[in-house]
Amino acid sequence: MLEDSQVLLYTEDLDRELSAVIPLIQGKYTFSGIPLRSVALLHNGYSPYTDYILREDCEANGLATRLTGALRESRIPWDLLFFPNASSHSHVARDLRNSPSGMQIVQHKRVSDYFRTEPYEETLKRFSSNFRGNLRKARNKLLELPNVRFEWHRELDDIKRAFPEFLQVEASGWKWLEGTSILQTPEAVGFYEQLIEQFGPHGQCGIHLLKQGDHTLAGQFALYQGGVCSVIKIGYDEAFSRLAPGNMLLEALLKKHQDGTEVREINLISGTDWHQTWKPLSLPIDNYFLFNFSSRALLAYSLYHGKNWTGQLRNPGDSTSKDY
Repeated sequence: MLEDSQVLLYTEDLDRELSAVIPLIQGKYTFSGIPLRSVALLHNGYSPYTDYILREDCEANGLATRLTGALRESRIPWDLLFFPNASSHSHVARDLRNSPSGMQIVQHKRVSDYFRTEPYEETLKRFSSNFRGNLRKARNKLLELPNVRFEWHRELDDIKRAFPEFLQVEASGWKWLEGTSILQTPEAVGFYEQLIEQFGPHGQCGIHLLKQGDHTLAGQFALYQGGVCSVIKIGYDEAFSRLAPGNMLLEALLKKHQDGTEVREINLISGTDWHQTWKPLSLPIDNYFLFNFSSRALLAYSLYHGKNWTGQLRNPGDSTSKDY
């Protein structure tokens, strides 16, 4: 939907049942100044992570090795196999750590903040006294308003009704002024509609709203899979910033899942500065590169190592890459 180029699918079967699917896209990637023919895990600006898709009872060991072999057998030209935005807990990371092959480079990109679900009183203990006070003040101001409520939509019909409300609150304030809201980007609207259509019927999609009367103060768009609630998009009405509606909705989410029965982790996807007052845990997000033995790939790989080696000589101990 978001990619005009041809998508490749690498699949594996185990016991005559589909066990692995790797969606790939062919393109160009410039590495160390060298343009390379790339085959990458399908990714876009709206998907924060990439990974292999595996059956629940399957492991990824050796998948990258088998994939590169399949690419060569199929005579698909490539210099670089690229796995962007893979977390350290991903199938990709485990595969490349446990069965290294060929020339690999891992570059740290960012972090993803998350919480393990626990009694909220335990979470509160980690906050500074100042932040606890700010939450209490915002909570008291919110409670002074009439008809304040949190809505947790997980049923497909309810999600479809709540989606326009979420889009409106996500587009309020600076996102609308900068033209970066979902509502202003038709393909982004289509992407989230597809998430609702594909995940909603299975109870794996959620829209969370903080409302006062008919007015939406804050919203979250989340996916629920494998005991993880991933909050992939948030928004709040800046006209009500004195009530800290975004913080109030996040606090309510932590309280809602504090018993850990359905959700064992709440993932905030990004690692923005405002998260730090919440004292979350952080998960590294890396780009993984696997090079072919073509002349261009060898040149790019060698130039990278040369630049990296020179940089380490200038700044000992300062390195943001790992090589296998």
